[in-house]
Order: sequence, then structure tokens, then C-alpha cells
Amino acid sequence: MNSRWLTGTLAVLLVGTGIWGYRQYQDRRSLEVKTENQYQSSFHNLASHVDVLQDELGKSLAIQSDRNMSPTLANTWRFSYIAEHDLSQLPLISLNLNKTQDFLHRVGQMSYDISIHPKANQARTLSQSDWNNLHELYQQSANVEQEIRSFQTKVLDQNLRISSVDTVRQEQTERSDNQIVDGFKALENKVSQFPEVRSESLDALKTRNNYDVSTVSGTPQSSDQIVKNVATFLNRTGTDGITAEKNGPGARYPSYTVTVQNQNQSPTRLGVMEKGGHIVWMTQDKTADHETLDLEQGQKKAEQWASSHGFSDMAVINSTQYEHSAAYQFACAKGQMIYYPCTMTVKVALDDGSVRGMNAQDYVFHHQDHQVPTVQMTQAQALTKVNPHVSVQESRLAQILDDNGKPVNVWEVLGTLDNNTYKIYVNAATGVEERVEKLKQEGISQADDADVQDGVNRQNKA
Repeated sequence: MNSRWLTGTLAVLLVGTGIWGYRQYQDRRSLEVKTENQYQSSFHNLASHVDVLQDELGKSLAIQSDRNMSPTLANTWRFSYIAEHDLSQLPLISLNLNKTQDFLHRVGQMSYDISIHPKANQARTLSQSDWNNLHELYQQSANVEQEIRSFQTKVLDQNLRISSVDTVRQEQTERSDNQIVDGFKALENKVSQFPEVRSESLDALKTRNNYDVSTVSGTPQSSDQIVKNVATFLNRTGTDGITAEKNGPGARYPSYTVTVQNQNQSPTRLGVMEKGGHIVWMTQDKTADHETLDLEQGQKKAEQWASSHGFSDMAVINSTQYEHSAAYQFACAKGQMIYYPCTMTVKVALDDGSVRGMNAQDYVFHHQDHQVPTVQMTQAQALTKVNPHVSVQESRLAQILDDNGKPVNVWEVLGTLDNNTYKIYVNAATGVEERVEKLKQEGISQADDADVQDGVNRQNKA
């Protein structure tokens, strides 16, 4: 009797396990198909948008009138941005396509500089220097288009899976027989051979994307000192389980990647500057699976963590909640003035309130003893520069970076129009409207978490 009952129970369990396993397989397979479809869509969109980009560049070379030049270059700028976004949606972090990304950004930057943001009192018709630069970019984009089209034909003809790049990365294999990997590497190699195009706007872009280590305090630290700094930062009593590896020459500045082994948890990784031993980013691959804290309680945890780790005189300027976690963006503050170049993002798990990620790169390079400046334009005068259709809610002094990466003091005006909220930045010295930003109703989505991960990606590309 007992034997029959046991046999029946085991049979039921086996059938149940089989059904569960099959459902798990179906769910995994469905996710794989969905992911591959998204990758394929981004890849084919990239090919299409590079086609349009190249066509618009060609048209700009043949146009003489200012009336036609502006919209053509505006389209070039728009499609270069879209193509750059398409590229960012592909699983290519491990392939280091910096040159390709920089090329698309250069095309957009120069087109923007000529068509959307010309110099004062200067027509948008092309100078000979601008024409030569655009012509060079046009020829380079033709090469990029040809390489992508050839690659696209192979993907379609052979039904290649772009998600196979993830498999290669996870297996950490050194093989070079993956055709998707080889295709993207060929594209990067092609772009890396392009001669450099020089212009004032592109020089400004390069300056803006580089970090000036001379502005950072401290002296170069050895790997042993870096390990001790991390132990102190994490409040560990010793350095056991902490290793530091110096990043390669491709890093934006001399730095180390530090790995910290945690008992019964995934490791913590940190990026540390060689100069001064400053902690630039931190991440721990551990996912929260429930919530016991709300967004406000999570902010208190983030503020306490920032204060206890030496990040003083900062204010939370944005926050968002997702997947049982929250990201809080801080900016340096002095009195009522906010310094937007000096920012830091902290990721908090809402299950236990622990900090799982941080990116303080901008803080490290822009933190100083900020002083509230004396501005030429009063608050009342600045508000007269705002579009009268905007309903002003509040305003305050702030500092932002202009198109050339230079700090500029502004009046930050928060206003609404047609149920949308905008930030309008008015130059506190000249009254010029520097920038207008539309705020999304849902906050900043997962952008802050991307800021945390971006610190990791920048160093891993080295």
C-alpha cells in the first residue's frame, strides 16, 4: 500500500517537474527570441540610418543656399544621433567600438555646429574649410555604409544571430570564428583607419570628452595603496580578498579596477583613479527581489551613505524607482546654488537599503570649494527672458557646461506649458537662453542606473 502511494506520488512529482521544466524552457526561449528580434531591429535600423546620414551629407556638399543648407545639416545631425543610439542598443560592450561611436558623434557634432548653433552674426553657408571637412566625413561615411551593408547581407543570407555576441562574451573565448563578432570588428577596424578631421567644433568635442587629471587633487598611488583606500572606503578591517588591476592605455585616465570578494555575496567592483586614489565608481551584481522601503526612505539611505563616505555639500536633484531599486542623482550645492557639472549617482536596493552602485566620476573631476558668484542679471531680469507662454514655477542660480564644455552661471527656471514641465537655463551674465530641457513625467527611467554602469563600461573598454 505504502509502496503504491509512494510510486504514485513520485510519478506526480516527475510529471509536475517535467511541466515546470518545459515552461521554464518555453519562457527562456521566448525571451531569447524577443532579445534577438530587438537586436536585429537595432542592427537593420543602424544600416538604414547610416544610409540616410550619408545621403544627407552628400546633399549638403551640393547645396549653395542657406535656406536649404540648414534643414539638410539638421537632418544629418538627427540621423547621426539616431544611428549612434541604434549602435548603443546592440550587445557590443566587450567589442570596444569606440572609434565607430566617435565617428557618428563627430558627424553629428559638426553638423549641429554649422546648422543649429552657428557663430554669432555668421551665415550658415559653408566656408571652404567646413566644406572640406564635410566632404571628408562624407567619404568616410560611404566606407562605413559599404561595410555595414556588406555585413547586413551576410547576416540576412546566413541567418546569423546577433545575440551570439553575448554567448562569446559569456564563454570568454578567444576564438575569432564568430561571424557577428568578426563583422563588427571589421567595421571598427575600417573606421580606425580614417584620417582625423579637424575643426573648431570637433576640437571642442574632444576637449569636452577628455578629463583633465591636473584638476584632481592628490599624488599617484601604488596598487597596494589603492587596495588600502578601498578597504577604508568599504569600512573593512583588512585587505584580505581585495585585488587591484591597473587598466590599460585605452582608459580615459590612469586608473585601477578593484575586485572585493564578499562572503556569501557577489563581488563588489570599483574603479579607482591612480592619482589621489579617488573612488570613481562602484557596483555589485546583486538584484533586489522585493521592496521594504519607498523612494523617500531609499533617499535617506543614499544621503546617509554619501555623507558617511565623504561626499559633502550635495543635494538630491533627481530620483527614479525601478526593479525594486532606486537611483538618486546628487549635485554639489552651495547655499541655494546647484553645480550641475559636479554630480554623483547612487543606486540603493529597496529590499535592505544597501548601496549597490555609485558613479562619482563627474564629482571627482569637478568638485572644488564652490563659491556663490555675484551675477550681473537679477532673478527678475532673467525671468523676462523666458517665453511668456511658459508658466514659471520656481527659479534658482545654477552652473552648467556650455557647448564647449566651459562652466557658465545661469538662472535655472522651472516652468510648465501644456501639461509639460521644462527647465530653462538663462545666462546670468548675458541673458541668453543657453538651453531648454523637457522633463519626463516618469522621472529619468533607468538613466541613473546607466550612469552607474557607464563608469564600469568606460574602464572595461580599456
